[in-house]
Amino acid sequence: MNLVILSFNCWGLWLVAHKRAERLRHIGEYLQTSAADIVLLQEVWVREDADQTAQLASQGGLKHSVQFPTGMLGGELMVLSRFPIVQVRFEKYEAAGDPSALFQGDYFAGKGISYVRLMTPEGPVDVFNTHLGANYLHSYQGQVAEDVAYAIPEDPDGPVRVAQALQLADFIRAHVQQDSIATIAGGDFNAHPATLELELFRGCLPDLQDCWHVANPEAPGVTVNALDNTFTKPSRNDPPLRIDYIWSSSNACVKGAQVVLHNTTAGYSFSDHFGLQAEIEIGSGASKHADQTDRGGASLLERMKASPHPFQDALGLLHAGAERQPPA
Repeated sequence: MNLVILSFNCWGLWLVAHKRAERLRHIGEYLQTSAADIVLLQEVWVREDADQTAQLASQGGLKHSVQFPTGMLGGELMVLSRFPIVQVRFEKYEAAGDPSALFQGDYFAGKGISYVRLMTPEGPVDVFNTHLGANYLHSYQGQVAEDVAYAIPEDPDGPVRVAQALQLADFIRAHVQQDSIATIAGGDFNAHPATLELELFRGCLPDLQDCWHVANPEAPGVTVNALDNTFTKPSRNDPPLRIDYIWSSSNACVKGAQVVLHNTTAGYSFSDHFGLQAEIEIGSGASKHADQTDRGGASLLERMKASPHPFQDALGLLHAGAERQPPA
C-alpha cells in the first residue's frame, strides 16, 4: 500500500507569530482535503489551535490525532493519521539550550521526540516526529563543497543540536519494534543536509532514507527562508535551505517527494516554513522495489569505528559547548 506523509512547521507561537490564528485555521482547512495519510506538525503551541486543527482534519479522514505537551510553553508536536494510534510516547531532549536567552525560548520549549505506532491494513508502522534546537546564525566552519563531507556548526546552539541528533537516533533505534513493517521519521531538524548534525543522524541510522533526496537528488527542496515566503527575507545569515525532512526505512519504496504549502489563496504564506510531503510504498508490494537491509543495523560503536570523523568532531563540539556553560 502507498502512504502519503506530510511534515510541516506551523509557526504557531502565541503573541509572536504573525496571523497565527488565521494561518492555523487555514492549515486545518488544508488538511481537510489533503491526500496525506500521516501528518507530522511542529510548533502547534496553542491548545485551541491544536484542537481546531484536529477537528478540521478529522472531517477529511485524519480521524486520529495526538498532541504532546512538552514544556513551559505548552506542546508543539502533533501527529494526525488516517489509521488508529495504538501506542504513544514522548521523550524530552536532555540538551535544551541557554536559559538566559529568554527571547529565543528554546530552553523553555521542552523540545523532544514524539513516537506513535499506527495500525495500518498492512501492519504496524512506527512514526517519529521532532523539532531540533534552533539555528539562529547558520554559521559553519568552512564552506560546504564537494570536497567537504559536512559542515561543523559554529553557532552557540550547535552543540545542542548535535546532542539532540544523537539522542534522536538512539530513541528511534530503541523504539522501532520487530514486527514493524516500516519506520517513518520527520520534522524540523534546523540543519541542512550537508551538516554535522545530519551526518551523525545518517551515520547512526543508515537504514533510514531521506525521502526528498531519493526522489529529487539534484533539487534543493527549500523549506525555509524561501524567496516566495511572505514571512521571511533571505539573507546571508538566513539563506534559503532545506531543514525539514521525512525519512523512511529502506524496506519502503519512495515514490516521490515535493515541497507543498508554498502557493496559497490567502494572500500570505501559512507559515515561515513550507511543508514537505513524500509518498512511500510499504508492505509486500514495496519489497519488490526497495533495498532490504538489516533492520537493527550495526551498533553505534561499530559505526564509530567504520566512520570515526563525524563522531570525533561531535565530541569536540560537545566538549567546547560544555566548557561554555556556567558552573552549577
